[in-house]
Amino acid sequence: MEKLKDDRSWLLITKHLSNELDEAEKAEFSEWAKNEVNQQELERVEKIWDLSSQKEGQLFDTDNGWDKMDRRIANDSGNIQLTRKRFFISVVRIAASILFLMTLAFAARYFISGSKLTKVTATEKMVATPVVLPDNSKVYLNAGSTIIYPKNFGNSSRDIELKGEAFFEVARNEKVPFIIHTPNAQVRVLGTSFNVNAYHASDSVQVIVQSGTVELSDNNKLSVIQLTKGTSGVYYSNIRQTQYTPHDINGLAWYSNSITFKGSSIPYVVKTLEHAFDKKIEIGTGNILNCKLDADFKDMDLNKILESLKKSLNIEYKQTSNGYVLSGPGC
Repeated sequence: MEKLKDDRSWLLITKHLSNELDEAEKAEFSEWAKNEVNQQELERVEKIWDLSSQKEGQLFDTDNGWDKMDRRIANDSGNIQLTRKRFFISVVRIAASILFLMTLAFAARYFISGSKLTKVTATEKMVATPVVLPDNSKVYLNAGSTIIYPKNFGNSSRDIELKGEAFFEVARNEKVPFIIHTPNAQVRVLGTSFNVNAYHASDSVQVIVQSGTVELSDNNKLSVIQLTKGTSGVYYSNIRQTQYTPHDINGLAWYSNSITFKGSSIPYVVKTLEHAFDKKIEIGTGNILNCKLDADFKDMDLNKILESLKKSLNIEYKQTSNGYVLSGPGC
């Protein structure tokens, strides 16, 4: 949901549901709720709130517990001690409210219409057999990647979770945006084709656009960029920034099943092959770092590519338990 995952927004929603907004906060909340997507998500949270049988102003039915704790603290000596503990309780209460609402929002996203989750994981590359979503969008999963989406996907929302890498061909629907959620960022589109790389071990989310327009942002919508055909971007979680990046012609090699090298350095060749084949390739001894490669590979086979390197660049390769090691006298 847009602009809803920062603490300030969650606090405003908490106060809204418990009828505790002051006049300034009401104006702030009203402005936020004008956004159509935000309004839809708010309605879902409110429905889940009602279903949870919570009463207004009683988020967890623990106010009596807080009052008892306050009375115990009141028996302690010293006003400073009392103030500090009450401040701590306020912080904990707000944090608990935010956590609860985040749980509600997650539940709202998937269960408000009684839908069940569908989970698909690629144990090996599935380029030839895409996952066809209920809205007729197609998802091509790279090895070890997972998508999770609700059974009623496409009816009123098109939210999907991605862990790993996938190429998307999104069916156009201007009324219902297609939103991909990853641990660090989100991608929002109406209809286009693009690649998203969001492996859990990485601190970045990379997007390569083949057609249409794609919006890449952090989960709080604080850093946003627009990507169009033939452009690429990345979100870095360590600095919380989205940036445009040079377009890599081999960024979709795993999906297109073809690789092109034009005066490419050995480190770049190794990085490309590792990504395309999900294999570890190390650079060992020798003088191979001075080599440059010009070659096109179709219907890729890693061993055939390595054999080509051996013949054209005087590079030896050895298979290990972890992958491959390149060495030799080189060019």
